[in-house]
Amino acid sequence: MNKMYQALLVLIVILMGCASFDAITAKNRVQLNQLKIGMTKSEVLSIMGTETINTGGEPELVTNPYKIETFRGQSGKTYETLFYYTDVKQRDGVISDDELTPIVFEDGNLIGWGNSFFSDIKRIEVRIR
Repeated sequence: MNKMYQALLVLIVILMGCASFDAITAKNRVQLNQLKIGMTKSEVLSIMGTETINTGGEPELVTNPYKIETFRGQSGKTYETLFYYTDVKQRDGVISDDELTPIVFEDGNLIGWGNSFFSDIKRIEVRIR
């Protein structure tokens, strides 16, 4: 059923000519369901995509991933986070952090995703000064 939903979503985007924000966020949410802990970064990128999508609106282009953040934790481990556009909170032409879902890697392997997971990792691994 998941594959059929994805195919339908892709067909809708093709028929529209250019992707709407709702189509982009829906596609990214569907792709999140295919992730598994322990995947490599390249496996995750092949599932989630790396394309730039023309929305025909404002902003005109949305990239996948939308942004990337890297930090070194107090344990010495390196964390890289890919942020994908998964939710439209306001139709204001601005993609804000609360509209993104973080996907977190530790030393190149997927360890989790979602805002609460990302917040926990940052709280545990980053010293507050």
